[in-house]
Amino acid sequence: MACPDTTKRKDFVPVIGKGFLLRYNSKLPIVVYVPKDVEVRYRIWSASATVSNAITE
Repeated sequence: MACPDTTKRKDFVPVIGKGFLLRYNSKLPIVVYVPKDVEVRYRIWSASATVSNAITE
C-alpha cells in the first residue's frame, strides 16, 4: 500500500512465508548480509519442559 497523504514514515516490514524459518544447527553459523540501513530482527524458539494436551473441539 502507498501513503496517500504523502507523509513518509519509518516502519518495520516483517518478511514471512515459506522458507524463512531456519532449522538450528549448532555446527554452522547463520550469516545474514544486508545493507547498512536495514534492521534485522530475529527470534529464538526453544522447546519447553512443559508438555500440554491439545484441546479437542
